[in-house]
Amino acid sequence: TPQPAANYVHVAKTSEEGKYLFAVSNAIDESFNVKIYDGSSNLVHDEVVKVNGSYALVYNLKQVTGTPTFEITDKTGKQR
Repeated sequence: TPQPAANYVHVAKTSEEGKYLFAVSNAIDESFNVKIYDGSSNLVHDEVVKVNGSYALVYNLKQVTGTPTFEITDKTGKQR
């Protein structure tokens, strides 16, 4: 039985300035919409990531003004 997405989606600030890790584990043919907003709530990044198994990506957001906010939505529209 697939795990609920909340159990395997993770976003974390790394020790390097402006870099954030987006990680997914134990996904079974999942799609995630990754939206990143700047400190003024302007959309600065929008992509769909397809994952089967594990996936990790570091986003370099040094050029983003303010503290970035991630909005991760699964294929059912449930926000993470």
